[in-house]
Amino acid sequence: LYDTAEDQRRAMAAGTRRMLLLNVNSPIKYINGRLSNPAKLALSHNPYGNALALLEDCVACAADHLIARNGGPAWDEAGYQKLFDAVRADLADTSMRVVQNVERILSASHEVERKLKATTSRSLLTALADIREQLSGLIHKGFVAETGFDQLPHLVRYLRAVERRLDKLPDNPNQDQLLMFQIHDVRDEYQLLLDRLPAGRRGDADVRRIRWLIEELRV
Repeated sequence: LYDTAEDQRRAMAAGTRRMLLLNVNSPIKYINGRLSNPAKLALSHNPYGNALALLEDCVACAADHLIARNGGPAWDEAGYQKLFDAVRADLADTSMRVVQNVERILSASHEVERKLKATTSRSLLTALADIREQLSGLIHKGFVAETGFDQLPHLVRYLRAVERRLDKLPDNPNQDQLLMFQIHDVRDEYQLLLDRLPAGRRGDADVRRIRWLIEELRV
């Protein structure tokens, strides 16, 4: 029992995914068998602690996409059977697509981290701290399913924009600071909105869209 229909909807989505993944064969062995050595190396640079946890998050992301695409979550036996058949048929290939996106994301993130470490000027510390905060919001344990199947491909673009910012930063740090303050004003307004919302509401699609629009503004 839940206090609101929205709470019930969110719990049903998570529960349906959990039940499906308990009953469908895991595609992780299939994925591991198709990863090249460079891909495995790229995936090893992750915030999860180990590659298995990362791949499990990729599978969860794929499952969420398939559930949504096939009318889920399920509210009765017939609906669940339909979802089960759809997820079982496509989970391995969809998970592989997620992993390929994540490989590109982590490669781009690793390059940004490399440039961050190479930038040591004390006059740029404020900008570098801002970039590190942005990175921690994009790439963290659980980021794959949290970001979602449709949004994942955009993360590479956001990271490439960070890389461009690092390249240009030493030439005009004052301009960078002015633009950063504009972003912070918008970000702070968004945080005030989140603080006013019930905790469960903060992850809904219309609220999350604002978060991604702020990343677009950064680009």
